[in-house]
Amino acid sequence: MKENTLFHITCPCKCGRVLAVEFHATKKNEKFIPHIKKLDEQGIENLGNIIWQRVVNARGLEGAIQFLHQRSEG
Repeated sequence: MKENTLFHITCPCKCGRVLAVEFHATKKNEKFIPHIKKLDEQGIENLGNIIWQRVVNARGLEGAIQFLHQRSEG
């Protein structure tokens, strides 16, 4: 697991591919760091679901799966 990995998204097509979602502190988002550090496992899972849903909304399900396949760890 990479140092900045916040969580992993497992491909819904059951191919076994996994996308590591990283969080990088920047001036713009550094105010969220304390909130992210307080998240429990359920909170992280909910955050992952929200992000995945936004990718699906932007690209459609097939496009989101293709995006994950292109950027996955294996």
